[in-house]
Amino acid sequence: MTTRRSKNRPLSIGIAGSGFIARAFLMAMDCRDDLLVKRVLTRRDLSSCLEFPRPDLLTNALGRIVDECEVIVECSGDALHATTVVDAALKAGRIVVTMDAEFHVTTGSHFVGRGVMSEAHGDQPGSLAALAEDAVEMGFSPLVYGNRKGYYHPNPPRDQMEFWSKKQGLSLDQVTAATDGTKMQIEQALVANGLGADIIQDGLLGAAAESMREGGAILAEHAKRLGTPIADYVIAPNDSAGVFIVGEHDLRQRPYLE
Repeated sequence: MTTRRSKNRPLSIGIAGSGFIARAFLMAMDCRDDLLVKRVLTRRDLSSCLEFPRPDLLTNALGRIVDECEVIVECSGDALHATTVVDAALKAGRIVVTMDAEFHVTTGSHFVGRGVMSEAHGDQPGSLAALAEDAVEMGFSPLVYGNRKGYYHPNPPRDQMEFWSKKQGLSLDQVTAATDGTKMQIEQALVANGLGADIIQDGLLGAAAESMREGGAILAEHAKRLGTPIADYVIAPNDSAGVFIVGEHDLRQRPYLE
């Protein structure tokens, strides 16, 4: 059942997931008076979630967040679980916002055309999509949809990953995926699919450079030889984290762009 919202009533939000991202999102909503988190779906035993910022919002019932909330934010990080959640939400006519690139590159295409669903602006794929929209509106033709890694180890030692997992409050799987390139490849696959780009090779190129500007130029040359925009990343330890686009423009636009 889809309900019509009063202009004087905040939009009700349901969060699927109770981990690191879900907690951050919930706390970010504290400063909003137009958005209200009404329910949080978790698969954990509710009695073990006392450290959660709002344990009173937690439920194990998927049907409850679908019935009570107008927008479902899926951020569980589990592609199979996300598939179940998104299916139920779209069947009920709910808007779905995801922070789950793994879901999109596995079963996400099944839901195309079935309702309103978008990856969030904030994680790398969503930020690149927003940046691409700005670039195209300014007259650029994107060549590279780029991401950046400061540190890359294809086979990191387990003891190091356990250390960083504990230090950052993330699961061992999440820390390892962020270090060995798995997370980056999944995100850039989503970017390529969503923005009509290609990839240079399996595993991506991952150009090593002093800066994103230098690495981006290397990737742009590959894109020109390939004859199509690409999604890839650079390893630039001296730059701060971020995403970037390398594009071309009509030379007649140069004085206006400057």
